[in-house]
Formats: sequence, structure tokens, C-alpha cells
Amino acid sequence: MKPMHKIFIFCFVSSMILSACQSTPPITIALAPPPAWKAASVELQPIGQPGTVAVPGNINVISNNNGCVRGAGARMGCVNFATDELGTITFKLQGAPGPKSCSPGGAVITKIRLTDTDAGVGPSEEGDFTTSSFPLPVAIRDGGFPELDIADGVVYEAASLDVGLNEITISNINHNDAALGVVDIWYEVTVSRCSDGKIWVVDPRLENEGMN
Repeated sequence: MKPMHKIFIFCFVSSMILSACQSTPPITIALAPPPAWKAASVELQPIGQPGTVAVPGNINVISNNNGCVRGAGARMGCVNFATDELGTITFKLQGAPGPKSCSPGGAVITKIRLTDTDAGVGPSEEGDFTTSSFPLPVAIRDGGFPELDIADGVVYEAASLDVGLNEITISNINHNDAALGVVDIWYEVTVSRCSDGKIWVVDPRLENEGMN
């Protein structure tokens, strides 16, 4: 038979361990909610005759419902990505759904580039795409746009008219620090006429509110 004092000590120690385990509160880790996803769409309608790089034709922006509220022309193709929101922007020409390549009498998107410099007064719906605005600052280039060439701001460029498309999608990671406020970015879309390569251009604004 086992001595009673050994049984008592064992039971006492076991009781203390069990009590300590039961009284320890569970450890909880607060996880930040995942970023929201936005799939923005900007529909473009070339108007009138196209031109040259020096004097391009104009583009009418049909879609104006992407959430911008700042600036006098905020509905003219401006796209807002709210705090903790990332996603894509699809630029498409009015007409048959894409992506489609060049066809007789048609046009395609051949270039999209970005700048952080306003060509007007704050914020306007026209960007300054002179060489003085490049390279782009850290708030825009560091992972914010995966396709971005920081040297010239290009996020998409067709090697030739033959490979241009009427619908192009770019990524927007909305990477800037939300605590620093809204970052305004302008996107310049170049549309080329398939028959001769002459162009139309538009350059509305993008509002990035950043990530927490």
C-alpha cells in the first residue's frame, strides 16, 4: 500500500498546476482586417480627329462614378481608392467589349503612364507629364503600381499598333501611408488610330488614400 502522505502531496501539486492552467487567460492576437478590393473602370471615347504627340486629339471620359470628391472636375474620369482599399483600374474604349486588337477603322490603347505633378491648381484634372516630374517619388513607386517603370512613369506601352488593345487593366496597391493623407496621381492614356498611328490623349486624376 502507498503511503498516504505521498498521495496527498501528489494530489496537492496536481491541483495547483491544474488551477494555474485554468486561471491563465487565453492569448488573443488582433489581426488587421484584409484590404478591401476595388475593380474600377474608366470608359473612353476618342472625339474628333487624332493628332500628334505635340498636339493630340481629345478623349471624352464616359465613366464618372469612381468615387472622387476632391477638385472641381473630380467626376471627369477621376478614380478614388479609399483607405485600405486596393485593386485594379480597367481602361477601355467605348464599343465592343475587349480585349481586342487593331481592326480597320478602329483604335487601341497604346500607352498609359503616371505622374504625381499637377498641371493646374489643386487638384486639377490635368497632370504635368514633362520630364521634370520623373522619376516618381517613393509614395507612388514603392510597390504601389507593380507594372510601373519609375524612370518615365509608364505602366503600359504597346510595342506596336499590332499588339495594342482596346482594353487594358493596371494594378493599384494604394501603397502610400494613410496617415500622410491623400496622394494625387494623374494617369495619361494614349489611344492610337489603327490606320495611321495618330493619337488621342486624356489625363485625369487618381486619388490614393493609402494603407493603415
